[in-house]
Amino acid sequence: MKKIGLLAGSLRPESYARLLAKNLGLMTASDVLLDWLNIDDLPLFSDHLSPAAMAACTSFRQAVSGVDGLIIVTPEINHGMPGCLKNVLDIASVTEQGNSAWRNKPAVLAAVSTGDMGGISASQDLKQVALTVGMQIVQPSELYLGRAAERFDEHGLLATDHSTTDFLRSAVDQLVATLHATTDTPALAFRFTAQKLIILKDHQPVGQSELLLTDNVLTIRKVVTDPAQRGQCIGALMMVRLLAVAQLFGWSIRPTCSYARYFFEQHPEAQRLLAAE
Repeated sequence: MKKIGLLAGSLRPESYARLLAKNLGLMTASDVLLDWLNIDDLPLFSDHLSPAAMAACTSFRQAVSGVDGLIIVTPEINHGMPGCLKNVLDIASVTEQGNSAWRNKPAVLAAVSTGDMGGISASQDLKQVALTVGMQIVQPSELYLGRAAERFDEHGLLATDHSTTDFLRSAVDQLVATLHATTDTPALAFRFTAQKLIILKDHQPVGQSELLLTDNVLTIRKVVTDPAQRGQCIGALMMVRLLAVAQLFGWSIRPTCSYARYFFEQHPEAQRLLAAE
């Protein structure tokens, strides 16, 4: 499976850039994995780093090298991208092999701001550097989310108009299509809210999970699949996506339906996400 790296150009744990990056990750299809590219503990790029700082840079470069595509979201500070984002772009632009870890990676670039303009200046700043370090920018490339304080619900999920959501989704779909340019097998799509996860095949629902999200605990109340899709692992795909969502947003999971409980029994490595009883 292809892997997409999610990167937010902010060090604030609850920043709008992080929320948008996570929500764009939720829009990916069933045939990709998500990897959060953490920049919180990286040093300022320099030729004179301690062994620990050098190891952190090497680990980040390896993480970037290990993904097939990217979703990068920048906030705007003083009409540009933040220094922390420029710093990590520089860090991974030179590897031990002498090349850029960003090179030839398809990337969705988005900007977010609390104002009306949606971070246009920061987006242009990011695009210039992204092209310089070798990324392939996916179209549409004009992704700006303004008035960010109004765009997310209390759970951090995108809660904006359908036209905005559909436009953002079109960029994510194009990224996935670029990664699978030689793949003929259609992927399944997901639609996620705090109340349900719907999985679609050829734009038609083939499965649904009923959910309850309170106090950072995601309760899985029911998992239902279309009888015509039995044997296609639809239920398992929904569970895997719910695990990914919980990890992205820092939620724990409480399975109350029989299928969800059975899934965790069969996958003990996932039990670390279970909510305390």
